[in-house]
Amino acid sequence: MRMKSGMEQAVCTLILLARLPERTTLKAEAISERLEVSPSYLKKLMRMLVQAGLVDSTPGTRGGFSLAKKPEEVTLYDIFLAVEGRGGMYRDRGVFTSVFACEGQRSTGTCVLGHVMRRAEKAWVEVLEQETLASLLQQIRKTYSSERLAEMDAWLTSQLREEVNE
Repeated sequence: MRMKSGMEQAVCTLILLARLPERTTLKAEAISERLEVSPSYLKKLMRMLVQAGLVDSTPGTRGGFSLAKKPEEVTLYDIFLAVEGRGGMYRDRGVFTSVFACEGQRSTGTCVLGHVMRRAEKAWVEVLEQETLASLLQQIRKTYSSERLAEMDAWLTSQLREEVNE
């Protein structure tokens, strides 16, 4: 299985928004610059996150984006659904049933592979549902140096100052 890069970019965006002080927003331009993605791509990504109810969008010159929910309320599965959409990861195309079914049973046979894939997807979803933005933030604090996190917070603060001065 190959996931789109949008998943990683969405998680990073939400982590940035989760580190903002309350009642502040971050502009799309700042996010796209930080993630090193085009502004048009980021707008598409942000639209998906807003539509999923994960991000709030504040219009206007002093507007921007903020987290719509508390970090402990946002699971990685919520983010996956926002970016990748609904629907199963495995799609039974009938090949397995066609190859192994007896004559006359082709349309009624069950796909053995489909059963395995549904179990695998269920386990994968369970893991993503257990991880939240809050749990990722904790892991980030343990994994990355305090200097790197301070740099991130300084960058966020500088972006907020720029918004106030406009």
